[in-house]
Amino acid sequence: MPLLNEPFPVQIDRFEQDKKVVVIAATNRKQDLDPALISRFDSIIPFGLPDHQNRKEIAAQYAKHLTETELDELATVTEEMSGRDIRDVCQQAERSWASKLIRGKVPKDGDQTRLPPLQDYIGSAMNRRKGFLSSPPRQTQNSASDIKKARVVLD
Repeated sequence: MPLLNEPFPVQIDRFEQDKKVVVIAATNRKQDLDPALISRFDSIIPFGLPDHQNRKEIAAQYAKHLTETELDELATVTEEMSGRDIRDVCQQAERSWASKLIRGKVPKDGDQTRLPPLQDYIGSAMNRRKGFLSSPPRQTQNSASDIKKARVVLD
């Protein structure tokens, strides 16, 4: 029977105990995982959200035309966002800007017309933040249960 036809926790239980099998999983939304799945992992290694400097560096990868000051401001408004969230914020701002360009809604200012201004990135971040308000809060600290579960088994 192919493994893909079974729920993942069942697949994990079927691994042969005498074989050395390592399963590595990652998620930004642990709260959405089935506790039965989480309980099958021997180790949980939490990675927090990026700090201000890391958010600035992530934004700089996608919005290369922004100044240091603008990147600082973007890093501030993307607090509590993951690297993927920041990437999505930048990509959404750029898609929106491209749409405005195509429809002729952008004033012609030479090279500045080709790239979105900081305000478009901030608007995209604010829209993304509104989505956060309707979902469960993100965990930025380790809970007591996470610390208890975070045991390393070395064979």
